[in-house]
Amino acid sequence: MKKYETYKQAQERTGFCRSTLMKFDRKGITIHVGRAVRFDAEALDKALADEARKGDNDES
Repeated sequence: MKKYETYKQAQERTGFCRSTLMKFDRKGITIHVGRAVRFDAEALDKALADEARKGDNDES
């Protein structure tokens, strides 16, 4: 079963601020229920890891 998190829960777990997490508000990572946004924890972790790897390649 998928685990969904609020912005606050995702911030506490990942250590990223809300504005950074907002960049990952896209299909497959978040779901919208009315005005509420929920992050798929597994998909968010994968997206953050992919972004970190991409950043590491840019520095080379």
